[in-house]
Amino acid sequence: MGDTTTSLSSKVKMPLPNTFNGDKSKFTDWFRHVEIYWAFKDEATDKQKVLVTCQLMNEGPAGTWSAAYCARQIASANSKSKHAPSTYSWKDFVQALKETYAPINITGDAQARLRTLKQGTTLTDQFLITFTQIMSDAGYGLD
Repeated sequence: MGDTTTSLSSKVKMPLPNTFNGDKSKFTDWFRHVEIYWAFKDEATDKQKVLVTCQLMNEGPAGTWSAAYCARQIASANSKSKHAPSTYSWKDFVQALKETYAPINITGDAQARLRTLKQGTTLTDQFLITFTQIMSDAGYGLD
C-alpha cells in the first residue's frame, strides 16, 4: 500500500475566506479565517499572501484601503531592480491591516464581554464555543 498521507493532503482543498468590507466589528473573525487559510497554504509566498488577501478586501472602505496598499506595493516593486528584495512583506501587511481595522483593546473588550455573557436560550454546545473564544481573546487559558 502506498503513502496515502502525501496523496491525500495534495488533494485536500480549502476555500478562500469570505470577503471583508471594512466593518471593524467583523475584522477579528474574518482575519482568523485568513490566518487559518494561510496556515493551510504554507507554501505561499509573502507576495501571494498579500495580493490574495487584498483581493478579499474588495468592498467598501476595505476595498479602498487594499487598492491603495497594493498600488503602493506594485509601484515600489516596479521601481526596484529585478535583483532587489521583494517589497511584499506579509508581516508588514498584517501590521498595517491590524492598525487600521483591529479593535484597539481586544483583551479588555473580551473581558467586558465575559462579565455580561449569558447563555439564555443558546444551546450549550454553541455557548461553550462562544465562551471558549472569548476566554481566549481575554487572555485566559483553559488549561
